[in-house]
Amino acid sequence: MAPFLAATATAAVAARSSFGWLLPLLLSRYLVIPSWEQLESKIPSIGQPTRTFREDSLLDQNTKNGRLVLYRDKQGVCPLSEQVWLALELKNIDYLTVLVDKEMDNIGLESDYASLSPVCLEWPDGVKQTDVMEILERLEEKYPGNPNFFPSISVAVDSVRCNIVRFQGVFPRNTLANWYAPYLIKKDASSLVDENQHLVTLEETDEVLDEYDDGNYLCGDKITAADIVWAPFLERYAAQLPLIFEGDDMTPRSSEYETLKEWYEAMEERVPAYVCRVMGDKKSWERYLQKGVQEGKVPCIQEDDLLPSRGKAIPTNRPKLKAENIWKQYASTRPHVADTPELECVSFYVRNRDAIIADATKDLSNMSADEIEGALREVLAALMEGADAQVVAKLSGNARELATYLDEKLCVPRDMGVLPASVLRTLALAAPKPRIASR
Repeated sequence: MAPFLAATATAAVAARSSFGWLLPLLLSRYLVIPSWEQLESKIPSIGQPTRTFREDSLLDQNTKNGRLVLYRDKQGVCPLSEQVWLALELKNIDYLTVLVDKEMDNIGLESDYASLSPVCLEWPDGVKQTDVMEILERLEEKYPGNPNFFPSISVAVDSVRCNIVRFQGVFPRNTLANWYAPYLIKKDASSLVDENQHLVTLEETDEVLDEYDDGNYLCGDKITAADIVWAPFLERYAAQLPLIFEGDDMTPRSSEYETLKEWYEAMEERVPAYVCRVMGDKKSWERYLQKGVQEGKVPCIQEDDLLPSRGKAIPTNRPKLKAENIWKQYASTRPHVADTPELECVSFYVRNRDAIIADATKDLSNMSADEIEGALREVLAALMEGADAQVVAKLSGNARELATYLDEKLCVPRDMGVLPASVLRTLALAAPKPRIASR
């Protein structure tokens, strides 16, 4: 070996001997931030064909490939869209989604949810349906069983259709159809629905659920079309009613309404299709109500009228193992879905990183686009490592600020389901701004 090369090799060995302890220390203090290519390699579902399209997309027959096409609002706010969406997910049908750009702008006093809703289901034979009940009936006819949307208890009793009809009589009458605040505003927009009307609704709902002691759903021990119809409104009710009225008797999930509380728990713990993708979370429904108030689309409510949020988002605090088991059931038959809630959350941000970075660059004036891009990869690295206390302690100030920003922008179910969303929300809660760590 030449003298120069020998000296260089000797110096390198000496350096490794002297400073070899430094690398583990650095790795213990800082996250290893992957490239986008490395992130994509960890998420096989990223390679699956696109299943969601914009309204201006032209879907040819090759793209449709004999599949149903669901047209729903892109904001994920329309309750009737949620009903059809949940039905498709429960049947685990291979369908495509087209996001319709429809805002709840001009609400007439005589309007109803059906006239506002953009929901439409297009069948492979070209038939398009907009009536939710007709859609549910045909779905059961074409995809019978498991779950059966319309089971019969006896020849003489049709409890499912009966409880669907009862919905309109149980929820407050003469109310303004409003995506942001369903059943909260009087039809003439003069004031909020009286507290007593909500008390009657909660008590009657509890009684309806108590009619069948062999299960926690509206018609017994299995989910049916009745639960599909009621679910979007009950989940909004649980989040929004306590923002307007005080007391446990105005809190649908309280022990005041035991059977209703058990219904919520059954839907979230035993219906993976609901909690993993279609259900909205408490934080999102609170924000949509606040947005409606701020934009003047919710008459009769001022920002000062809204009470502080009580409790954390549900089911953010669900035990990790239980959440993983629920997600495993959901993902096992859906190749377009990531294997874990953490990976599904990361997948959303990887797929949409260009738009997210562009928006954050406009909104966060104290960070450049390059800094935001790096912070986003750092946040995703933390999510993939589990975002425990040790991981959170390694986050930079930029990453903490971006995590809070992402949490504020995240809407469920518009962007992702409750379980993957809770991964990001938990990180943002554990690593809040202002910058308590930086490097």
